[in-house]
Amino acid sequence: MIEQEELSCADPSLCLTKNIGQDLYSSVFSTAEHFNWIVEKDGLQGVVSVLRAGVSSKAVMLHQGLLTTEKGSKALVFEMARTPEGTWELKKLIAQNLKDMGFRICSYVFDHCFFRDNFVLFERKHPQAMKTMKIGVLYVRDGQESPQEDWFKNGKGGDALDPQFWRLMNTLGTRTDMATWPKYTGEMNNKFGFYDEWAGVEVVYHLAPELTKEEIRRLIGNDIVVLIFVESGTLPIKPLYDLGNVPQIFIVLYSQGDDQWRAEFWQRSCITHIGPAFRGTVSLATLKQMILTRAFNGLDRTRYCPPMNRLFSIPRRHTLKETLLPFTAGHSEHGVDPKGTFFVQNASSGTCLFLNENKLQSLKKFTITKGEESDIL
Repeated sequence: MIEQEELSCADPSLCLTKNIGQDLYSSVFSTAEHFNWIVEKDGLQGVVSVLRAGVSSKAVMLHQGLLTTEKGSKALVFEMARTPEGTWELKKLIAQNLKDMGFRICSYVFDHCFFRDNFVLFERKHPQAMKTMKIGVLYVRDGQESPQEDWFKNGKGGDALDPQFWRLMNTLGTRTDMATWPKYTGEMNNKFGFYDEWAGVEVVYHLAPELTKEEIRRLIGNDIVVLIFVESGTLPIKPLYDLGNVPQIFIVLYSQGDDQWRAEFWQRSCITHIGPAFRGTVSLATLKQMILTRAFNGLDRTRYCPPMNRLFSIPRRHTLKETLLPFTAGHSEHGVDPKGTFFVQNASSGTCLFLNENKLQSLKKFTITKGEESDIL
């Protein structure tokens, strides 16, 4: 089912909230000492990682945290009203905070071990940060209701297109020869295309008027986001279903003259409230920001909605489960009991020792090599 979203925004610029995901575990947590808890909440299992080092702010200490589940990562902040007396107490205070937030703690994983490396590999295998986008572009005239018979033929054989269409494209990107282009080509190979860099994301546009029927099938048929320029009249919804199952987000554009543009946003019913959306008209410069923000947010959302979730969230869920399994309470391989297990890395051999938490409560140090000690908490 395809639905139209009509959210209003008094000032379109206020809607430009580019919610760009980052691989925070790889970029921040993998390079600093932190706590790791395997937790469960609302039927989802994941990991909460909290940096040991806090930041002082107005007589409290703030510790940055990160929740990672199959649905992605969410930043957390833990506020300590007083300075804990040692790492052990800090760990207990954060654990209590987690319980107060509704998390069920399954087990605790010590930081200095292969868990950290495995988790980094997990994030690299299923990166949350999107660095590229490819967007299909269709041209439609009034009364044209068939993509195959009408839309895909526009612009062919000397058929002139509205100058406003080319003005739109020249604002969205720069015409580029992809045959010699060293950066992202969006699978354009030896074709000319429109390229742009926006907010750290490389964007390539697939223009139907400049593609053969087979190229339209191969490129635009596999584009999740599709822009539709309507020369005149209005666009009926039925033809959107004829574009196939891959296109999920449709941005319909109408030129109102004098640098004023109107847009309609349609998406598959699973994808809701991706923003930004607005009523009325905007300038072409503002329209570009609205299009790219909407496209980015929409692409991010489709990774968790059928049918495109098969490419990201489903395999991410399976890999996360495999990553956490050896450290989950009750797993026999490492003798983890429901109270949790510490994983202490041997500095000389690189192997890990598995110590039950209740055996360590009275200890402050654990010797891992002769003459060398390491904190265990």
